[in-house]
Parts: sequence; C-alpha cells; structure tokens
Amino acid sequence: MIRFSLAVHGGAGTILRRNMTDKLEGRYHAGLRRALQAGTTS
Repeated sequence: MIRFSLAVHGGAGTILRRNMTDKLEGRYHAGLRRALQAGTTS
C-alpha cells in the first residue's frame, strides 16, 4: 500500500475566519478533495 500526504501552504494570503462563508469553505474543501482524488488516480 502506498501512503501519501497533501501539504497545503497557506502563505499566499489570509482569509479571516469572520470572512469565510459556509459556501466559500465548501468550495475550498471541494478543491482539496479534487486534488487528493487526482493524486490517487494518476
């Protein structure tokens, strides 16, 4: 079994929690899921 990790670098900007809507958070999580899935299917 091959194990892997995804490192997320947060240095490109700041999103304050008070500015994060549920919809925006969902979009970020969806993007991270797509990145993980792409890494397991290539």
